Amino acid sequence: MNDYSGTSGSSENGKPVPALGFQLANTIRSLEGLIEAAQFQAKVIVDDYWLKWRSSNRQLRSDDGGKFSGGEMAPRVVVKNEKVYLVWTRYRPGRVGNISKSWGDDVKPTQRGYTLDQLTRKSPEWEARMIEDTENRLAPLRETLECLHEAKIKLRRIERKQS
Repeated sequence: MNDYSGTSGSSENGKPVPALGFQLANTIRSLEGLIEAAQFQAKVIVDDYWLKWRSSNRQLRSDDGGKFSGGEMAPRVVVKNEKVYLVWTRYRPGRVGNISKSWGDDVKPTQRGYTLDQLTRKSPEWEARMIEDTENRLAPLRETLECLHEAKIKLRRIERKQS
């Protein structure tokens, strides 16, 4: 049974609820599900990169007698304020004051996003190939996540205006 009078059921306080409100809520939930699916897919790609990256670095360390000559770049999935970011981080050895640095520095994307030249600039050949393959898989996901997030924000604004 369809009710075309502009309301659909009643809310918890007994007031009529616009039909569009239910549609917005369902659409937002659908978008959140799509965002979670894309985030999971990105996490799988990032985890796969990390496994290969660590094993390659471990192999290089054992071949070089403990001297670090391996890769420094790795991707991460970061969630801030309900938004999912796919970022690249450079983990180079360094010092901060009197202590050894145990964290990486995020690489800032250019206006066009991440470029392969930017990511592979100081990387060995084996790592550059891994970065290129991984970035080619992450770039469409990054764009998809951005679009889904923007759509979710716009729908939430409409939802707030209606209530």
